[in-house]
Amino acid sequence: MQDAAPSHGAGDLGAGVAVEPGPDGLLTLLLAGTSLTAALLDALDGALESVETLAAAGGGRALVIRSRRPGAFLPGFAQEELVSLADGDAAHAFAQRGQQVFRRLELLPIPTVAAIDGTCAGCGAELALACSYRLASDSPRARIGFPDLRLGLAPGLGGTVRLPRLLGAQAALDLLLSGETLDARAAERLGLVDEVLDAEHFVERVEAFIAARLTRGRRRRGARRRVSRRLLEDTAPGRRVVFRRAARLRERGAAPAVERLIDAVAEGLMLPLDRAFEREAGIFAQLATSDEARARLYAARVIDEASRVPRAADSVAQAAVLGAGEMGSEFAYLLSRAGVAVRLKDRKRGAIGAAVYAAAERLRRLGDGTAGPGRDPVEMLSGAPGFGGFGIADLVVACVGDRSEVVRFALREAAEHTRDVCLLAASSPLVSITALQGEIPHAERVLGLHAVLPSNLFPVIEVVPGAGTSESAIEVGLALARRMGRTPVRAGDRPGHLIGRLLAALFAEAMRLVDEGAAIAAVDAALQESGWLLGPFRRMDLMGPARVARQMEAIAAALGPRLLPGGIPGRLRGAEDTFYRYRRGDPVAPNPALPAGLRGLGPEHHALMRERMEMLVLNEAALLLEEHTAATRDVEVASLLGLGYPVVRGGLLYHADRTGVARVVNRMEELARRFGERFAPAPLLQRTAADGTRLAPDSGQAPDGVL
Repeated sequence: MQDAAPSHGAGDLGAGVAVEPGPDGLLTLLLAGTSLTAALLDALDGALESVETLAAAGGGRALVIRSRRPGAFLPGFAQEELVSLADGDAAHAFAQRGQQVFRRLELLPIPTVAAIDGTCAGCGAELALACSYRLASDSPRARIGFPDLRLGLAPGLGGTVRLPRLLGAQAALDLLLSGETLDARAAERLGLVDEVLDAEHFVERVEAFIAARLTRGRRRRGARRRVSRRLLEDTAPGRRVVFRRAARLRERGAAPAVERLIDAVAEGLMLPLDRAFEREAGIFAQLATSDEARARLYAARVIDEASRVPRAADSVAQAAVLGAGEMGSEFAYLLSRAGVAVRLKDRKRGAIGAAVYAAAERLRRLGDGTAGPGRDPVEMLSGAPGFGGFGIADLVVACVGDRSEVVRFALREAAEHTRDVCLLAASSPLVSITALQGEIPHAERVLGLHAVLPSNLFPVIEVVPGAGTSESAIEVGLALARRMGRTPVRAGDRPGHLIGRLLAALFAEAMRLVDEGAAIAAVDAALQESGWLLGPFRRMDLMGPARVARQMEAIAAALGPRLLPGGIPGRLRGAEDTFYRYRRGDPVAPNPALPAGLRGLGPEHHALMRERMEMLVLNEAALLLEEHTAATRDVEVASLLGLGYPVVRGGLLYHADRTGVARVVNRMEELARRFGERFAPAPLLQRTAADGTRLAPDSGQAPDGVL
């Protein structure tokens, strides 16, 4: 996001902040719409000083704070600002400075309005809380909330003090602990926003609101709460009940940031304001310099960097998808959601209808889509058995399975009906893009685009160039992935690409554990207890165990037996069989055809199972890096978004660095002696341990960590 050009009028106060006078004493404080930095805080403080002077002289009757750029407000802290807080004293001073500036805003002698027409998150929402009123546009871009916990933080600029006083303790805790940002209507229902206004005439509506308030006087602030709710939240006995409920999170092993956030809210309600702010600043400082926050910030940074791609995908307006199976339906949904007109082709009309219906239902149900004003993404879906419409396609994606000859035939046939500049993409992690290029005219336009299923849980797309793929085609692929709402990673043209290789290592060891007598539920629990999004067997059920086994066998045939699936898939009865039995989409029992596993597995077994699976995933990642199949950042993004690796650890390579690569190598050698040569550390890990360097160069190191 680029900074808007600062105003150079008399009211310009630097850092993109300006105060502009308006009619009838209405002052407007314009923000740049960028993230919060120390420089922006200083500029905001100077702006408020100017407002105080104007108000004292009778030149200001009310103040509106809004972004100078439509569709923006204050999206939160600048990541580089948080990273720069190297110690607790610096973090404490930063929080105190922010509290001081926002308190100055709160104590202005005139009404103040936060006019929210974009993301108002974290410290942006804390700024809005310090205003007399909060108005939001009905634009989908207007969202307000406190995602601090997702970075291992708690609000530090007054949020834990003001929000419970506005909404009540229970509603405030619910919002803070969820980390969600609300749309304008939901925020209004909660009492966080006073009124929702028409986005098209937002500034005029805000000015009319202020004029009415100045005429009629101040009105009610805060959420409407029933008497029973007020008794619960506004009395000491009631608050004890609220915080006893919150304390149950601690009993379930809540992360330190959750515990400290609850402390900040509980103590903030009981203490006088000055002491409550001081307590909040102290908690913010503790968390901002914690290992958890550093790891989460690193994860956010590498994902953000992967998302910064050129806007070359605007050239893709029409696309065709070959194959109406699960992957074809997924691409039809993602492309139409991004505003691309999609033509779905399959030999079976029934399959086309089912795939188009499934994609359309997702779009309708979620109200999803970025097709643009006046364009319904559902209307951008169509399908037919033939090649009608392929002549204007900018992209063709083959979603016809994993057999190279089938994919090759499908794309060669499609190429006969498309323009020479139309991109041709294969969606399988097993198909060699370079081999395809030898069979298709204009090889520079051929690449791989692989969505990881289910993409709502794993929002990443692999872009795989072949030896002859042009840089412009790669740029379009990366940008299109971003436009589809997925984070792109670039992977080399090797069997399994990047995410498939890492998953194969994970799945192979999970199956070996079951072969040795572990229960599938215990193997899944071993990972999920440590923060993985899904256990390996639950993940394989979502992908289709039969397809997973075929892919693993193909990858192992090319790369070695360490990635073989073992004997467990053969115990499943049919192609549609799964590791669990399900009721209404939820696993209720293991498949009775599989071994029951050992009984009475204790925590020590879970720790060893987790260690075995994670060590092999790390080892495979090191091999990928050494082969130049993937870059460091792409491995980290793939682990977080493609595998569901715990974000609290920062990333696969980051966590190894924090643990100490030498310690990791020593442990791998122990496991190799006990369980086999597949645990022998990759040469890259051995060199990194010997040199004392890092796998992720900017990750930092904490040798006292634990993997």
